[in-house]
Amino acid sequence: MSMNVRARLATAALSAAALGACADQTAPVAPVARPALGTATASTSTTDVTTLLWTTPVTESSTLSKVIGPKGGDFSVKTGLKLTVPPNAVSVPTVFTVTTLPGRIVAYDFGPHGAVFSVPLLIEQPTKGTNIFKVDDAKAVEGAYYPDPSSLDQSAGTASVSEFRPTNVSTDKTMIRFNVSHFSGYLLSTGRAQ
Repeated sequence: MSMNVRARLATAALSAAALGACADQTAPVAPVARPALGTATASTSTTDVTTLLWTTPVTESSTLSKVIGPKGGDFSVKTGLKLTVPPNAVSVPTVFTVTTLPGRIVAYDFGPHGAVFSVPLLIEQPTKGTNIFKVDDAKAVEGAYYPDPSSLDQSAGTASVSEFRPTNVSTDKTMIRFNVSHFSGYLLSTGRAQ
């Protein structure tokens, strides 16, 4: 066997060993800065939307936090919104927060800010106390990411959003569900501006 062939075989063996060592690392990855999973991505451009509204505006901001680890977990806030963190979405115990924003718009701020998750999280919003029954087309309802609370026009019930997430609206319009892969602010859009 020539020296050149032996060198190539040795290099191949070292590469295989290195790949094998990497393959043994099965622990989920902690939230890191990387593109969000799924088909929707946040962008710098925004779209104006009408929003799902509370029939009685929220008068003050409230925040609820819970530590959730790799096994997953869930919690609900006073308005009924439920956040479910599935197994392996995070690799270490993480403080999750949900802040209900004051005003007419059904909107929340989620933390940790900027986190991207290995497995998408589920947001479930009961529609009791909202104007969902005044929405003509439930198929038009979408989860929407807003870049900053200043993007919300509480008096008009509109917002400028930079990402849309498909929703599942129950046939009786009592529950809206959608998945997210990264955090900050989300609301429910009831229609895009024409």
